[in-house]
Amino acid sequence: MTHLHKTLNINTKDIIAVKLSGAAFVMLMDDHNYNLYCNDLEYEYFGREVKQRSPYRLRAPVAGRWHLVIEQSDPAQSVDVAVQIEGDAWE
Repeated sequence: MTHLHKTLNINTKDIIAVKLSGAAFVMLMDDHNYNLYCNDLEYEYFGREVKQRSPYRLRAPVAGRWHLVIEQSDPAQSVDVAVQIEGDAWE
C-alpha cells in the first residue's frame, strides 16, 4: 500500500491544515491504528476523503504523537500535498 506519511507531535489546540491538488483520503491515526493500517488490518482514524474542499482542517482529540496519512483516491492520479500546523486559530 502506497501512502504519504508524516509523524506529528501536536497539542489539542493545534489545527492540521492539509492542502491537496486532487482527491485523497486524509487520515489521522495513533500509533496502534497506524500499525494496523500498515499491516492491512482493520483500523480507525479521524478524517475523511477530501474531493474538493482544500485545505481540509482537522484536530487530534488528544495531544501527543499522531500519524498523518494521505492516500490517493485514484492511484492513477498524482496529488500534491502541503501540510501546515495552524496553532490556536479556531479559538
